[in-house]
Amino acid sequence: VSEIYEENIQNINNQYEQEINDLELEIERLNDEILELEIEKDEEINNLKEQLEEKEYELQEYKDKIADLLDE
Repeated sequence: VSEIYEENIQNINNQYEQEINDLELEIERLNDEILELEIEKDEEINNLKEQLEEKEYELQEYKDKIADLLDE
C-alpha cells in the first residue's frame, strides 16, 4: 500500500513539474513576443517621427518661399 501511495505521489509531482515547465516556457514565449512588439512599436514611432520632421521642414520651406515672395 505504501509503495502505491509513493508512486501516486511521484506521479502527481511529475505532473506538477511538467505543468511548471510548460508554464515557464509559455511565459518566456510571451515575454519574447512582448519584447518583439515593443521593438516594432519603437521602430514605427521613430519612422513616424522622421516623417513628421520631413513634413515640418517642407512646411518651413514653403513658409520661407511665401515670405520671400512678399518681400519682393
